[in-house]
Amino acid sequence: MTSGKKSSDLNLQSTVRATRAAVPHMSRNGGGSIIHIASVFGREAGGGPPYMTTKAAVIAHAKSLALCSRPRASALTASRQGPSASRA
Repeated sequence: MTSGKKSSDLNLQSTVRATRAAVPHMSRNGGGSIIHIASVFGREAGGGPPYMTTKAAVIAHAKSLALCSRPRASALTASRQGPSASRA
């Protein structure tokens, strides 16, 4: 599997699938909240191209859903975390 495919599956496709599964439940229950985990590198340079591209897509997905789902969803947010040290 290519790096781009892995990034897309992990960062974008999983977000889209989870959101698609949650929305019907939210609609039936009067709303709710969805939080997409994005990254500052979805808006700024600093990560590898596949990572940055998929995180930008996660941010765009959240913005689009927030506009399209009003007033059904109480909140839809893309959390853009900054870099942190890790032992990866």
